[in-house]
Amino acid sequence: MKRIAIASLGCRVNRADGVALGAAFDPARVELCDAAADADLYVVNSCTVTHAASAQSLKLARQIARRHPDRPIVFTGCHAQLDREAAAGLAGVVRVVDNPGKAELPRLIAELLQRPDLCDGRSRPLADLARQRRPALKVQDGCDSRCSYCIVPFVRGSSRSTPLNQVVAQVAALADAGVAEVVLSGVHLGDYRARDEVTGAAIDLAGLVEQILARTAIPRLRLSSVDPLEITPRLGDLLAGEPRLCRHLHLPLQSACDRILAAMNRGYRLADVRERIDELRRRCPALCIGLDVIVGFPGEDAVAFEQTRAGLSGVGFAYLHVFPFSARPGTAAADMSDRPPEREVRRRCRILRELSEEKRRAFERAQIGSRLQLVAERNGPAGTAVRGTTDNYLDLMVATGRPPGTLVDVVVEAIGRPGLATEVRG
Repeated sequence: MKRIAIASLGCRVNRADGVALGAAFDPARVELCDAAADADLYVVNSCTVTHAASAQSLKLARQIARRHPDRPIVFTGCHAQLDREAAAGLAGVVRVVDNPGKAELPRLIAELLQRPDLCDGRSRPLADLARQRRPALKVQDGCDSRCSYCIVPFVRGSSRSTPLNQVVAQVAALADAGVAEVVLSGVHLGDYRARDEVTGAAIDLAGLVEQILARTAIPRLRLSSVDPLEITPRLGDLLAGEPRLCRHLHLPLQSACDRILAAMNRGYRLADVRERIDELRRRCPALCIGLDVIVGFPGEDAVAFEQTRAGLSGVGFAYLHVFPFSARPGTAAADMSDRPPEREVRRRCRILRELSEEKRRAFERAQIGSRLQLVAERNGPAGTAVRGTTDNYLDLMVATGRPPGTLVDVVVEAIGRPGLATEVRG
């Protein structure tokens, strides 16, 4: 039995890549563990979406090398794609594998451990490796957009989608293994494009959701990040009318100032997004909407930031993910001037995070008394309660004897981190 540690940093897509890598190994011969454990080989599946993400990936590899100087490290993922030399120069790193080469990782790892039998075809079921209670399933990779700040198209390649029947089969296998919720993920999920293998009809993201719900018994399906204008009327119908599709959307808005949105090459104005969100919330009042916002983009002066702050105040979201702008070499924005001072960027981030807290509390308060269903994810104090996530993304603790991984009907009693709920039986 060999022990292999796979550490995936960054987005759900990267984590899904890590799960797929682990699934390639024979469970009778490989024990998977995390980077803090004592392993025979370590895989750092890196991220480079921001400077901080790159630094964290390199730091993790250095920490592993210090703790286990005699163990090999394989460095892969997006930072390996962006800066192969930096990765190759790290102590302990014996191989650097770019994203297109990830398919060869199982064979390479078996070769490094001198055990060709580690991946002889008897792979472990996908559900066994989805150790989270709500596993992410990658159905799309790459991106054809060219947002001026984004390095992802350069490190992930062009947009490509998993065939429809393959996605349906994977979700069905997860449902059969007892998984209560699957999160569909992708680098540009809203660009999912496939063909119905029987009829030849074009299938977009809404069509994929329809097919999964019609052809599998998965209790809950959730979407990860989707661009604002890719929430089509058909997808809106599903969010409003399909109880198995989680009432939760995360939208990479990035700014609420039209001038900055144009400089980012986002292809929409705030009014377009607000109109879409207003219609969704009208049809589905309990819908939880989160937004990504970048602060300190080149050219974001005081007027532009105030437009973003004021614009966001009028949008019906439930929370923000706020990021300071990170210049990525090779992107158009990296060469743009007029960046706000770092101290000012920190102040602006603080303002938007305070706004996010106000919006989050208001959304949570509106859910008090609602009957919802959560996926029990982990045991609470002394095993007397479980903590879990509702379909509309509330984090709740409920006193129940039900084990993690099950669905629990609850009534929301109080808000917080976590909030409190009472189980509804019968």
